[in-house]
Amino acid sequence: MKKINIIIVFSFFSLVFSSTHAKYFVEQVNKGKTDQAIKFLDSLLVNFPNDVSVIYLEALLSKDGDKSFENYKKIFELYPDSQYADEALMSIGEYYYARGLYSQSAAWLKKIPLYYSRSEMVENSVHLFLNSLKVMGYTDTAIFYSKVFKKQFPDISFNLDVDLEKIENVEEVKDDVKKESKPVKIVSSGGYGLQIGAFSYLKNADKERKILESIGYNVVVDQIEKNKRILHVVRIGYYKTKEEAESAKVELKKNLGKDSFVIKK
Repeated sequence: MKKINIIIVFSFFSLVFSSTHAKYFVEQVNKGKTDQAIKFLDSLLVNFPNDVSVIYLEALLSKDGDKSFENYKKIFELYPDSQYADEALMSIGEYYYARGLYSQSAAWLKKIPLYYSRSEMVENSVHLFLNSLKVMGYTDTAIFYSKVFKKQFPDISFNLDVDLEKIENVEEVKDDVKKESKPVKIVSSGGYGLQIGAFSYLKNADKERKILESIGYNVVVDQIEKNKRILHVVRIGYYKTKEEAESAKVELKKNLGKDSFVIKK
């Protein structure tokens, strides 16, 4: 009977302990105080394996980088609304960056300003995101995103112009960094598209195409004749209905600040 009472008391203590102290341990670890957190971590993991604070605590304390990485991914995928989601994303981006996997790093870091625009991680994530692009040689894309972020976060000084002026080699943009979500599905057989711009020189149209493709849009460059001139028009598409195209137009302007107009294929 005495053993049963001890078990009940211990279980009750664990419940109260987790709900009131797991976050406290996280705060202590972030301050460099790990002794108490290490002492109680195993107990917390046994009793509360799905508590996001416990998962984050384990990620912080683990000496196994791969284990921490998996926990950070778990936090973002299963608990995207938790207070640790943005910090988990930052850690994932840093994990890839430290290993020279810059494309993966950029893809994860971009989620912070996209999903957590009020996060304290925004400034650092944007710097590391742009650096990832620059290291890969995607200077055009880095310049493009620098303008987007300056518009989105006018109160944050990224000091991007100075950094970008130091880079002399401009190489082709690769479409490894995908746009996180599209407002509507793009299908090649649709009847409507968005025209972004018309260029006299194909190389300028290709530059615009590569920038848009690098963030996940399906882009085509068509050749037209206007006033006895050959123009290369950049279009996104195609969409099944005019309504879908109009919706995409609004999202494009909202997210990237780009003007466009709906065209019929």
